[in-house]
Amino acid sequence: MTGYTQKHGKGWRYRIEFDPNPNGKRKTISKSGFKKESEAKKALIKKLNEINDGKYIEDNGLTVEEYLKEWLESYKNNIALSTYKRYEEFCNSISKGLEEQELQKLTPVAIQKFYSSLSPGLSNSTILRLHSCFNLALKQAVAWNMLSSNPCQFVKPPRPEKKEMKVWDEETVQDFLAESRGENIYIAIALALGTGMREGEICALMWDDVNLKKGEIYVRRSVKKIDGKYIFKEPKTKASSRRILIANDLKDILTFHKKKQDRLKEENEQYKNKDYVCAWDDDGRMFDPAYISAVFPRIVRKYNEKYKYDKYPIIRFHDLRHTHATLLLLHDVPAKVVSERLGHSNISITLDTYSHVLPSMQQDAAEKLNGLFTKAL
Repeated sequence: MTGYTQKHGKGWRYRIEFDPNPNGKRKTISKSGFKKESEAKKALIKKLNEINDGKYIEDNGLTVEEYLKEWLESYKNNIALSTYKRYEEFCNSISKGLEEQELQKLTPVAIQKFYSSLSPGLSNSTILRLHSCFNLALKQAVAWNMLSSNPCQFVKPPRPEKKEMKVWDEETVQDFLAESRGENIYIAIALALGTGMREGEICALMWDDVNLKKGEIYVRRSVKKIDGKYIFKEPKTKASSRRILIANDLKDILTFHKKKQDRLKEENEQYKNKDYVCAWDDDGRMFDPAYISAVFPRIVRKYNEKYKYDKYPIIRFHDLRHTHATLLLLHDVPAKVVSERLGHSNISITLDTYSHVLPSMQQDAAEKLNGLFTKAL
């Protein structure tokens, strides 16, 4: 291997010639555009050092789009289908935004400009998740010796927005539970408020997971509909697979519901072999989590129209989980216990998510210390 500089047009360039391969072909590397010979020599020395240290990355001409397709295909079997679908959407957005961009010429500036172009249409949280996906892909490119460094690590993604959490107070919960007993998703509503379970966990719940005698529910799986098919998966963390103790009132509601389903099974052969807690009355089919999420706000609006005023604040079905946690914390249930019921991997997630409750808890804590220093005064 030899390297040298030479005059090129109005400037200078360096050229590196490798020893010929067995076929007699000689590979070369060159770069032009240097104004001075000294600049070309400096760049030459740097490139020779990279080659000698094994840090030289051969230009393969891959575009970002081509690489992401290759990475996604190789990563497919390492992640859940729902995660793969989300990554696929992110990769499509990246490929479209960085169209024809060569992988090895990708710079932090180009990525930063791309993120800025997304901000009017996408939320900061979505861009942050896209960034995490892109960073993971480019990190693998470095591991595969396709990039010398990951340009994503020098990019500053936007901060996620801090959304105000919407929850119901205790009186609102009691009124709604009393009024909505005739709704087809009533059991799902009661479970969300009484256990803090997620939509997918509630829909996947089977009677084998419920011990009415002990008043316990075991969260063993969740479900999500992807490309028209229901995908069941086990909890991704040890904490997500959990046992939840339920109140006597909820136990009574579930007991009554179980007796109703047993009668339906006797009357309907189609229903007989189904065992979902939240199911359609006609054939015992499991509720779709997306259906529950869509119909719940409509039910809330229906009762608001009935009273001609906003008796029930409009919230999402998922906010019933937040309501459950908030009410427990306001009733002085330890955050550790709340974290276990929700299936959080660690208590810091719970404390961060429900930080809005902490100021009032601090006030209660201070008031409970009243009188402690009386004798010292």
